[in-house]
Amino acid sequence: NNMALQVGSGNSTSDRLTLSIANAQTAALGVRQNDSYSKTSTAVTAAALTAGGLSINGTQIAASVSDGVSSASGDGSAIAKANAINAQAGTTGVWATVGATSQSFTAGTTAQAAFDVTLNGVAVSVTTTGTDVVVHANEIAAAYNAASAKTGVTATVGAAGAYTLTAADGRNVSIKAGVSAAQFAGLGLADSSGSMVQGTIKLTSSSATGITVGGSQAAAVGLTAATTTKATGTVPTSVGVSGVDLTSVQGSQDALATLDSAINTITNSRASLGAYQNRLTAAVSNIETSSMNLQASRSRIMDTEYGAETSNLAKAQIISQAATAMLAQANQSSQSVLALLR
Repeated sequence: NNMALQVGSGNSTSDRLTLSIANAQTAALGVRQNDSYSKTSTAVTAAALTAGGLSINGTQIAASVSDGVSSASGDGSAIAKANAINAQAGTTGVWATVGATSQSFTAGTTAQAAFDVTLNGVAVSVTTTGTDVVVHANEIAAAYNAASAKTGVTATVGAAGAYTLTAADGRNVSIKAGVSAAQFAGLGLADSSGSMVQGTIKLTSSSATGITVGGSQAAAVGLTAATTTKATGTVPTSVGVSGVDLTSVQGSQDALATLDSAINTITNSRASLGAYQNRLTAAVSNIETSSMNLQASRSRIMDTEYGAETSNLAKAQIISQAATAMLAQANQSSQSVLALLR
């Protein structure tokens, strides 16, 4: 789990370079080394994001575009806004996941031979019989489920005539009935204008700086502007990547967080190793230069041409002796002239 590399034999800090990788096996398995910070929104609004209207960790988010699956306000859905946030995830260190969209109703007591109802832009044929609201709820849910391949919405029945419409992918759920009271009341709608709800967004980051949301459109993603979340994550009990669970939505989301954390850990380790390697390369280069200079000096000493140098020495000695003899001869001539004068 620990690996150390030392260069140099001195006792000072400059003479010793120590590289330590602690808990390398744990990091490679993807167990989160830092807390994973998260923030879950309330339902987003139908308003689309405009460029710069929302900021995450100081980075402006681009305008949202239609998600391609919502029948109405597709550019204001949770999917569209999560896509806009994830487009900047590389800069912000924050990614968004979309929660399911759901809304609940209570079936009416009056039977209706044929409802004029549209769910996510798809006309659905609904008929209720008798006066039991539980039966009505089951009949309405069965009709919606028959069209789920087109609408992306499934219906489940609860107690006392309640039923819930759910879009698991987070698309908008829009329902509208006819204008008569029997039409919309039988489906549990307040009026003929219908109802549309959006999904939620969960922001997650493994950065120690947490998540900061800002901008005038923070409410459009169901969050509060200028708030910082630094609270929540814990180290998972699973053994890193080998322990991820993909059998549930939550398990899959946790698996993504685990894998992202593992990738971040490996990337940071590679960056640190690269810096240490650059230092080692520079040190080796300096040592090689010094070695080459020493070898060149030694070569100049060892490769001296003794024959040529001996000849040069003999030549210099002959010249010196000849000069001495000539000087002596000149001195002798001057003494002879002085002798004649005397």
